[in-house]
Amino acid sequence: MLIQFFRFTLLSFLFAPTLLLAQDTTMVLTTDSLIQLTESRVVRFAQTGEKATDKAIVNVLILGSDQRELISGATVLMRRDKDKMHGKVSGQKGRCTFQVAPANYTVRVQMTGLKSLEKQGYLLEAGKVYQMDIIMMRS
Repeated sequence: MLIQFFRFTLLSFLFAPTLLLAQDTTMVLTTDSLIQLTESRVVRFAQTGEKATDKAIVNVLILGSDQRELISGATVLMRRDKDKMHGKVSGQKGRCTFQVAPANYTVRVQMTGLKSLEKQGYLLEAGKVYQMDIIMMRS
């Protein structure tokens, strides 16, 4: 019975999506490794499909640091040049979708009470569908 408890504990650790360690510190299990978060961060960016279109489609999901809270009302900006920007506000389920011209983008997410995120280098291709999951830490 003790062995089953340890096996369960080990499996729970390996497959749990998050482990809350301390206030404003979160451990996230990604496909690559277990990482510790203290700042807001994109935890997943992957191509998830293709569509017959000349635009790139990006589905964004904004989560709180516990990864159970869906963050609605966050401003999500996708900038491809200094003067070309698309903006959305995450909905009730923490989601928003962009249909943008293929290019290299910088993503910025901000909301009062949360640590802002800005990350560059997202190359989006025409006809591709992407999923971007973002965890926002409390400020």
